[in-house]
Amino acid sequence: TDEMQQFITAVAEDKPVSVNVDDGLQSVAIALAAQKSALTNRPVRIDEILLP
Repeated sequence: TDEMQQFITAVAEDKPVSVNVDDGLQSVAIALAAQKSALTNRPVRIDEILLP
C-alpha cells in the first residue's frame, strides 16, 4: 500500500515516519479490546487493555 511504501522510504532514507509509537500502541489496544469484546460478548473499554 501507499502507507507501507511511505514507511519503507522514510526508514530507508532516515526520515521521520508519519506515525509514532503512541499511534501504534493505540491501534494495538483497539484491536485487543475488539478481540476481548468478541470473546466475552461485552463491550470492552480501551483502558481495560492499556496499563495505567
